Amino acid sequence: MTVLETILSNTYTTVDLNRRLARAREFVEYFVYRQTDDKESIIKNSALIDELELFLERKGEKERDVTAICEWGESAWTTLATKDPSEQFKNLSRLIENLPIIDLYLPHKLPDEALDAIGEQFREKFGRYVILDVRISSKMIGGCAFSFQGHYYDYSFQKRAESHHAEITEMVKNIGRDQAVAE
Repeated sequence: MTVLETILSNTYTTVDLNRRLARAREFVEYFVYRQTDDKESIIKNSALIDELELFLERKGEKERDVTAICEWGESAWTTLATKDPSEQFKNLSRLIENLPIIDLYLPHKLPDEALDAIGEQFREKFGRYVILDVRISSKMIGGCAFSFQGHYYDYSFQKRAESHHAEITEMVKNIGRDQAVAE
């Protein structure tokens, strides 16, 4: 598995991806450029994840991000921290620029766990490398809409209401009639 595949295994949105990569870069720069001789020993003894976890906790990262970033595993972190880190992050940036993006429109912010579940669903349908760019639309009442590869899919409440306008109008006209007939 490539480093990017590893990162995408638990990262579904552009916001999470950018934040986690920024922390990854900070850690690699801290680790590679610090003035100490124990770097090779840490890598050899598979203690890089422990170093990473301490670094992220000192930075005050959310537990969710600490867990996700540490789950990338020793192999990904060894690659990032030992094989010309600057070049590694440039390559990652180039690959990320070419990821297929789904613009997801929601009426309000969802919990991170819900976005992860939605991300998994989209990957099952559109491919394992898609990433969600979540946008909050105050005009949307309920449901969602998304745009992918030039196609727009609208599953909003408003769209459903518009497509059933005649039925809804008839129901509204009949409010109270059923009750008046029963009396």
